[in-house]
Amino acid sequence: MYGPNHINTKHLRRWAFLHVQRSLSDTGSAASVASWGSTIIGGTYTETITGIHKDPIEMSGSFELRRASEDGTLVTADEL
Repeated sequence: MYGPNHINTKHLRRWAFLHVQRSLSDTGSAASVASWGSTIIGGTYTETITGIHKDPIEMSGSFELRRASEDGTLVTADEL
C-alpha cells in the first residue's frame, strides 16, 4: 500500500552531477595539497530523482576519487 505522496509511474528519472574542484580548498578533504589533481580529485555530487514521489528527491554531498595505480595496463586474473 502506498501513501498519498507516492505516484504510480514507470518513468523513474535520475540526474546526477559531479562538480570537480580545481583546488583542495573548500572540499573538506583530508588529502594532501601535493596529491590533489594528480592522484586525488573530488568535489560536490548532486542528484535529483523523479518518479518515486510527487516531489523530486534531491541529495548532495562531497566525493573523492583516488588513483589506484599509475600503470596504464590492466592485468587479468590469468596474468597474476
